[in-house]
Amino acid sequence: MLSLLPFPEVAYIRKQQDIMEEVAAQNISSIKDQMHLARERAQADASAYRLKAEAESNLALLTPSYLEYVRYQAVANATKIYFGNSIPSMFTSAALDDAKKR
Repeated sequence: MLSLLPFPEVAYIRKQQDIMEEVAAQNISSIKDQMHLARERAQADASAYRLKAEAESNLALLTPSYLEYVRYQAVANATKIYFGNSIPSMFTSAALDDAKKR
């Protein structure tokens, strides 16, 4: 024979079950939030590391010989054509100015 529980006990058990379900949902939400935060933090750290490494490599490139190379590249890519006797002085005057600064 089945023993039936009185109504107040059944209501109490159902209420406890509802509370446990809400707590479980909160725990799941908290875990999801922590996972999202960790993922975002990892992406931010990776981005910061990449930018830092890029900045350090750019500083290493800023040597006088590299800057001179970039200047020659810019002149070579210019679409204007210059004629006259003062053209060599355009290159040598810049090199002399750099040498005087050192």
